[in-house]
Amino acid sequence: MYARENLTADGICAFLGSINEYGVDEEDVTVFYYTGHGAMSSDDEYKGALLGVDGAGVTHGEVINYLDSVPGTIVIYLDSCFSGVYTQSGIKFAAGDAALTPDSYNRSIINAVSLGSRSKDAQSKYKIITSSAANQYSYYDEFGFFTQSLCEGMGCAYANGSYSQAELKADSNGDATVSLNEAYIYAKNAVNEIRVQARIIQDVQVWPSNSSFAVYERS
Repeated sequence: MYARENLTADGICAFLGSINEYGVDEEDVTVFYYTGHGAMSSDDEYKGALLGVDGAGVTHGEVINYLDSVPGTIVIYLDSCFSGVYTQSGIKFAAGDAALTPDSYNRSIINAVSLGSRSKDAQSKYKIITSSAANQYSYYDEFGFFTQSLCEGMGCAYANGSYSQAELKADSNGDATVSLNEAYIYAKNAVNEIRVQARIIQDVQVWPSNSSFAVYERS
């Protein structure tokens, strides 16, 4: 695992551009997890851009272009505002729009990942969960509500500044494995509970839907 924090926009790009240096091949699964600020903008290309500590942004198109060059499967988790518009979809979103439905979100991702010369194989390499829809903020206290929920589902407990292994709550069928769909359902339901109490609007999103791809296994 290679963790980086407090990166500028150029630092984010440099890190993404260095992934292939770690010897990744077609049999590997690369996880890209970003938690931080996402840009609010009327410009569809810049909306949801990942913001560095310098305030500059890396657009969703730039991130995908870097990850396109990485072989194997790419699992993307984004805990940031407007992260549902992470890949450029060509669909226009206004700040006052209602939350995307899963079907419309999935169509936007399909349109995005299939831009240009991407084949079906290139599309299928991506497994994506985002903390919010394209027109929504992502909220937090000590940690992002999405990150808290996802970690809890994957058996990570946090208390008094330390982490420990706990029940694998997202594993709904008891096979010691969490699929993309199980992770999404657990995170979505957990964030929904928080949002009712906090009186916020935040809808976790996934692509592709109903995927059995294993994102976490416990031996």
